[in-house]
Amino acid sequence: MPYFVRFTGKAQTDLDGILTWFGSQRSRAAGERWFDGLERLTETLTVRPDRCPAVFSIVEAGRTVRELLYGRGRVRYRLLFAIKGETVWILRVYHSARPDLRPDDL
Repeated sequence: MPYFVRFTGKAQTDLDGILTWFGSQRSRAAGERWFDGLERLTETLTVRPDRCPAVFSIVEAGRTVRELLYGRGRVRYRLLFAIKGETVWILRVYHSARPDLRPDDL
């Protein structure tokens, strides 16, 4: 069954902040390349999103939050998402060096 991938408002705000950082600290082109790679990665969630591990520290009643990593080495981001019906909801996108999020951060 193919899934649809959607971003929540918080995830979109995360992306806006990341792209702003790229624009100010690196280059707009680097930000565009990063975002293109992220789009390719999220497209893989249209098939078998349940292959990604659950983040047990954020498992809520009735909702399992899963994680997909993007990047390598020190430039790695975490995509937290939940599957609801035929839709994969990207909840947050953040740098892996940041502290873990709490359920109320979603």
